[in-house]
Amino acid sequence: MRRIIKIGFPIVCLAIIAGTFVLLNKTAEKINRNKLVEEDESFNEVSNETEQLPDENVVNETANENVVTTTDPEEIKALEAKNRAQAIELVKKLAPPMSNVYYTNEGTENGLYIVAIRDNDTKIPNIIYSVDIESEKLEIYVK
Repeated sequence: MRRIIKIGFPIVCLAIIAGTFVLLNKTAEKINRNKLVEEDESFNEVSNETEQLPDENVVNETANENVVTTTDPEEIKALEAKNRAQAIELVKKLAPPMSNVYYTNEGTENGLYIVAIRDNDTKIPNIIYSVDIESEKLEIYVK
């Protein structure tokens, strides 16, 4: 009887600890998925708000570039959010279709928007594109 207790008790303890780690891992995955959904919903809310911009922005078009003349920081932020959303939509439209992915904006570089296509499971970027929203062109981003 003592031999069963000496061998069985540590085995039961290890099983309880392993089960706890498995449950914690599943809970952490659910929390991360919920955060991604909330971030995606908040990004969609921002992009929906930017589509309703007032027509008060004055845009002077020259031969080579578009110059936006506005000094309101909120309008600048809204215009930037609209451009980021437009860059993601261009990638969705022009890039090869992939399943089980989501799109993130990684910032800007030299006037181009950097958009990553990330795997839902691993969160690792599959492909990163640099997007020119004016000419609607994509290039695979290489730093």
